[in-house]
Amino acid sequence: MGPMLHHLIENGQLESDAASAELIEAADMTARVLHRKMVQSVHQCLIELNRAGIIPTTLKGIDVAVRYYPKPHWRLMRDVDLFFESHEIDETMALLGEMGFENPTPEPASRWDSHHHLVPLWNRDMGLWIEVHRGLVPHYSPFIESHLGCAETVSEHSVQGDFCGAKVKQLKPEFMLRYLAAHWYLGLIEDFGEPGLHRALIDVKFLLAGSHLPVLGSLTNDRVGIAIALMLMVLSRSFLIELDPAQVNEDVRKRTTLTGHLGRSLCWIVEHWVCNCRSPRRESVQLLLGDWFRIALENPASRFWPEALMSASKRFIGGINQY
Repeated sequence: MGPMLHHLIENGQLESDAASAELIEAADMTARVLHRKMVQSVHQCLIELNRAGIIPTTLKGIDVAVRYYPKPHWRLMRDVDLFFESHEIDETMALLGEMGFENPTPEPASRWDSHHHLVPLWNRDMGLWIEVHRGLVPHYSPFIESHLGCAETVSEHSVQGDFCGAKVKQLKPEFMLRYLAAHWYLGLIEDFGEPGLHRALIDVKFLLAGSHLPVLGSLTNDRVGIAIALMLMVLSRSFLIELDPAQVNEDVRKRTTLTGHLGRSLCWIVEHWVCNCRSPRRESVQLLLGDWFRIALENPASRFWPEALMSASKRFIGGINQY
């Protein structure tokens, strides 16, 4: 957040005392250096892959930062996610090994055989982690059938792009939104409070602004559409985008019978998480989101699920009060 705070202070949109402003400026300078080093390292890897005829698809942070953020160094990342066609995987792993990438953990690579990406690889000289993806979501994801679990859909929803002179493929913005929303929602259930959840919200804010996607037009009557609606509700309630939460509810209401209850449920979360800056227990969030999302997906036309949702919501609030 340092670089964005520095931008606001520098442009007179935020007041700060001298000591804090100095620390925030230092954070901005550090982010610039780290981002430049990562971009150079990624570019070096991509050039080597291009020489072998391999053109990967850039995913998540590295792609959103370069394409949609006003200043790319505002978006730092722990690793770089690259998607490869199945026939490119073996050659890619061999090339990365020649570049100095290795598995630094004692875990065997076979542990990742059924995962959507292979074992994360680390290059000490570059200071870079790379994840080689062969899919977009884990096999256990509730979105596995929402045109995200099939690797072939990546080609259908990507275009040729450029990364500092290297050839890459890039997801189309409408598909990128679906991809980010699916991962964000899965993260809510698995690890509520993890910093990546907040980064994903800001990613979507700049994706919507930079790609000029029609916000409400992005909502579809499927599982990912529900996740997108949730993101938009959080963004609007936290004033990151100009959108009346009621608009989201009303628009999605036309597409799914779940909307009214979904919106009210989310407002419980937003009120305590965003507005009051209080982080509820992870178990409570998992209970609420897991309960109503499972019921919503398994019984899309059911009339009994709102009662179960309300019960889960009460347990969620109970978890906050015990925090």
